[in-house]
Amino acid sequence: DFQYQDKIEIGHLIFYPQQNKIIHQGKDIFLTGKEAALLYLLIQNQGKTVKTKDILQKVWRANPGFHSNVVQATIHRLREKTEFIKPPLVHNVHGIGYRFSVEK
Repeated sequence: DFQYQDKIEIGHLIFYPQQNKIIHQGKDIFLTGKEAALLYLLIQNQGKTVKTKDILQKVWRANPGFHSNVVQATIHRLREKTEFIKPPLVHNVHGIGYRFSVEK
């Protein structure tokens, strides 16, 4: 398995991937392991679209061709936990996947 960075600072966010935690303006947001792994993958590809199938393979170790709504469900939970952060962190790229971007 790859080694997470200890801390990633982006705009108003501090993300601690190993602790499954985001700090935004002093508020702690706790994530599940999969939410943190998904967010980490998107942050590593910031500004680029990550295909849903690639997310399934990298975060869930799913076989190519595996179809599931687990990515959408995890994105939904991640958005609920970060809904007060404007603009939103994770953007849908219709029919392709997801992209992370944050205001500096």
